Amino acid sequence: MDHEHSMNKVLINHLPQDQSEQLRRTLKTLEDIQYALDQSSIVAITNPQGIIQYVNDKFCEISKYDRHELIGQTHYIINSGYHTKAFFKNMWRTIGTGHVWHGEICNQAKDGSLYWVKTTIVPFLDDRGKPEQYVAIRTDISDQKRNEEKIFHMAHYDELTGVANRRLFYQTLELALEQHKRTGDPLSVSFIDMDRFSIVNDTMGHAFGDQVLKAFAARLKEWTYYHEGTFISRYGGDEFILLTQNRSEEEVHELLQSIHELTKEPLKIEGEEWKPSLSIGVAMYPKDGDTIDGLIQYADTAMYHAKNIGQNLMFHYQDFHEQLSREMEIERAIGDGIENGEFMVYYQPKLDAYSNQILGTEALMRWEHPELGFISPGEFIPIAEHTKWIVQLGMWVIKQAILQTKKWHTEGYELSLSVNVSPVQLEQKLFIEKLRDILTDTEFPPYLLEIEITENVAVSSSKEVLRRLEGIRSLGVKIAVDDFGTGYSSLNYLREFKADTLKIDKSFIRDVQTDHEKHCLVPTIIDIGHALNMNVVAEGVETKEQVEYLKFNDCDILQGFYYGKPVPPEELPLS
Repeated sequence: MDHEHSMNKVLINHLPQDQSEQLRRTLKTLEDIQYALDQSSIVAITNPQGIIQYVNDKFCEISKYDRHELIGQTHYIINSGYHTKAFFKNMWRTIGTGHVWHGEICNQAKDGSLYWVKTTIVPFLDDRGKPEQYVAIRTDISDQKRNEEKIFHMAHYDELTGVANRRLFYQTLELALEQHKRTGDPLSVSFIDMDRFSIVNDTMGHAFGDQVLKAFAARLKEWTYYHEGTFISRYGGDEFILLTQNRSEEEVHELLQSIHELTKEPLKIEGEEWKPSLSIGVAMYPKDGDTIDGLIQYADTAMYHAKNIGQNLMFHYQDFHEQLSREMEIERAIGDGIENGEFMVYYQPKLDAYSNQILGTEALMRWEHPELGFISPGEFIPIAEHTKWIVQLGMWVIKQAILQTKKWHTEGYELSLSVNVSPVQLEQKLFIEKLRDILTDTEFPPYLLEIEITENVAVSSSKEVLRRLEGIRSLGVKIAVDDFGTGYSSLNYLREFKADTLKIDKSFIRDVQTDHEKHCLVPTIIDIGHALNMNVVAEGVETKEQVEYLKFNDCDILQGFYYGKPVPPEELPLS
């Protein structure tokens, strides 16, 4: 630069005064412009082949390269790999034809850090109109880009879990549908819902529930990393929604089964463990629909249907319509079945663990349809609950079972009676009144009647249902917590609930001698029940070895096929 300054001075001295003054002012203006650019912008000059011939201090400062490391190199030295080859090909095509190029480029500094620059490249042309050098003027916009990324993240990602939110899912699905409509390739939308999540919030608090959601979302996010063509987002609450592309229905089924594997290991939160279960509903494109709203709606419907019937996975058309037709047939048949007396009450004995004496029975509803044949309670009871037929059926079972037990009383067998009650029944305002009327009309001793509710109902009940349970106790009727161990109960909640009986679910008893975890858990459950002044009943007892094990661990009452299956009253062995 000093050499150029000396040459300019010599040239000025050989010109006439007026021309030399004009040239002096012009050169001063150019020097001022260069100074202004160097102070405000990142500047580089290259030859037509892109070889760097000049860089200013700001270029060195932002790239963290010394000037001698840059001169003679191309801009590939700061290429970050962020942009495609097509991006730079278009840039060179523009400046190579003598046009100015504007754009934003992400570069990589010498230390590996990335920075963004807003760039203008101006070609300087020779007498033939061909570029003889390029001047690149850049402005650092890294902070602006970081702010844009932060705003984008806030708008498109869930604040709690960090996975994509509903808005980004819709945008991603929209782009995928446009592509798949051109190619005809399949895609699927799956709703994933965490079962019984409200229990976590109600018993452990919303802060704990948030940690559960974060931990489970982290597992889902990691899962998508290993499964190409999948995209997960949080739809809301405890619901997640998954997009899968270019997979057949069979492949989607296999893929979603692997998501269920994620729940085998309990989530560990603040020293507590929770083992989630999932209900998943799937809609396939184009089989189930070809619009965003249609696919999401069908997947959502399939998920709720899977949850209602206790399945963990349901495809919309493949499973849903067959199941729906069956449900509608059963729904229509329930009313006729009540009117025609098709429902029956079976009884299963409950025995004292030490004396083997029958202490009582559990009343269980059965249905033999004249055309459909035997219909499992696991199939018709959820439908009866959904349609509210369970209210009428439930009261009928209580009354019939009480009348039968009264008959056994007259024969000299003073047995107790246990009856399962649905949460739908407990929600009825007149339930207590109707139960009181039955007890009064039949003159049945209230202390011999026990109402069984599942653990999930016990823990997740509304205040109104809890008041109803208090009303049952006020009648002198006992309360049993059924299926204990399959849900999620805090000990504090169980203590406050004040049940009379704790029934260990049969899934614990089935493998109690081969499964080390269950072998250790069952005695603990028995001890918990006794510590809370409850009788403990083991369900699903099928072998002599199980009987001996339960007796050894001080279980009070045994029930299962070892002593007898549920049978009509005339077949119950009373002695």
